[in-house]
Amino acid sequence: MDVFRWLFGEVTAVRCHTREATPGHPGIEDVALVTFQHEGGHQTTLTSVWHGLDDRPSTRYLEVFFEGGYFATEHDFIGPIRVQGRSGPVREMSAEEVFERYVELAGLDEETADLARAGMMEDVAFLRCAAERQPAFPDFRTALAAHRVVDACYRSARDGAEVQLA
Repeated sequence: MDVFRWLFGEVTAVRCHTREATPGHPGIEDVALVTFQHEGGHQTTLTSVWHGLDDRPSTRYLEVFFEGGYFATEHDFIGPIRVQGRSGPVREMSAEEVFERYVELAGLDEETADLARAGMMEDVAFLRCAAERQPAFPDFRTALAAHRVVDACYRSARDGAEVQLA
């Protein structure tokens, strides 16, 4: 949810439908379909599916269409990333190119880049902030804002109605 807020702005309303159909897991939805209304007047959608595939990683497929363009990634935000403008072919940055660009932009040294590659970057960054008594980011306010939106999604699914966020 924090990625939706970061990319598209604050959420002002949600409409959510869920389904609980996986045997042996009562109270755990295996499908959630959500439409978010954002401050700027635009909408985004989220489809979350519990696939139960042992040999498929649990990653996110992100696809963003906008006036005159498109980008997508099949493995969270670490690539590969496909981009297409109003015309012309789809361009693709490989996962390695995406990671190298991330390392460069974030100014990571080799040791920290290795931690990031292992998926531990966020943990290390948090622990460093704690050790140095510095504020971490994302912070509690960021997490709370995301949780408020998720809570609104659950209320919408339960009540069968759109939920407005203040």
